[in-house]
Amino acid sequence: MTRATIEEVAATAGVSRSTVSRVVNGSTAVSPEALAAVQAAIAELSYVPNRAARSLASRQTHAIALIVPEDTTRFFGDPFFASIVAGITGALRGSDYLLNLLIASDDPGDKMTSFVRNGGVDGALIVSHHTSDAFIDRIADAVPVVWGGRPLRPRGE
Repeated sequence: MTRATIEEVAATAGVSRSTVSRVVNGSTAVSPEALAAVQAAIAELSYVPNRAARSLASRQTHAIALIVPEDTTRFFGDPFFASIVAGITGALRGSDYLLNLLIASDDPGDKMTSFVRNGGVDGALIVSHHTSDAFIDRIADAVPVVWGGRPLRPRGE
């Protein structure tokens, strides 16, 4: 089964694509009749807005990266990280944001850093970082960052 498109919703509702877009985005500049028709078409077609298309239009991914510069054995074996993930997901529950987990103990070719710097997320939470983690400076230059904890000594010493 293919996903319904915004064009199919517009055709079913008998309105323009821009009217569907206004309804989906919560605009009040839509007549009550058009609003009802679009909502009925959305329900009938089980339409879900395309997250990637919305990200392109808004320049927001509605995704936050949790970056953990540890190896997977430590991450999955330490209950501290489970409580961190639980706290973050609880805080995001009432929002449109998703959590992307990036375990970055070794980043050959800078894949993770490139993902973050190229707009893969709107911001990053970095926990358990080390003074030797040079990639975090490149991330902090690209997106807003919240640090969880601190290295044993300031960077650059």
